Amino acid sequence: MLTARLPVIAEFVAQCLACAPPADSLAHVLLVLRIIGVFNAAIWLGSAVFFVLAVAPGVFSEEMKRVFGAYYTGVIGQHLVGRYFAVNLICCGIAFVHFFAEIIYTGKPFRRFTFGLLIGVLSLGLLGAYVFSPKIKAVHRVKYLGETAERPAAEQQLKRLHAVSSVGNLISLIALVIYTWQVTNPPDYTRFVSAQKFRG
Repeated sequence: MLTARLPVIAEFVAQCLACAPPADSLAHVLLVLRIIGVFNAAIWLGSAVFFVLAVAPGVFSEEMKRVFGAYYTGVIGQHLVGRYFAVNLICCGIAFVHFFAEIIYTGKPFRRFTFGLLIGVLSLGLLGAYVFSPKIKAVHRVKYLGETAERPAAEQQLKRLHAVSSVGNLISLIALVIYTWQVTNPPDYTRFVSAQKFRG
């Protein structure tokens, strides 16, 4: 129900907040929006690629376990994951602001697919940061510091949590590739800007 009303809400916000700036000012606004969108998408996608393909495999490698031990390797990984999710959520927030700013200042139609991508990545980020990460931290502690009888079960549970988390990160990465492509290959802005906005 809420999703069906989002285009109406976006159109209402655009009508209420758009202040019909002069053509020169509007061109500057569009340029700033484009720069913000591209830079945010690049940072967001870059951090995801770096984490999924480099940081995570490197931290949990056998070399790291030999140097720091299995327990402390997991602790290091948990701290890095926390930083990654923080960057992910910040970039997602900027992406939402950019999404609605484009609608307001350019008159673009509400793009359900792009909005769905952002909602999906946000949901995965929140689940990872506030559901899976605390659970992994607790199970990891039981696996290495808990009672001996509890350790085998904790080890199996930790493997399942890591597998689910990895799948979520991969899905998020694919969504970010699509989102970045959309941001860096937008339609012509001026097609969506009404003539009314260019009138002095």
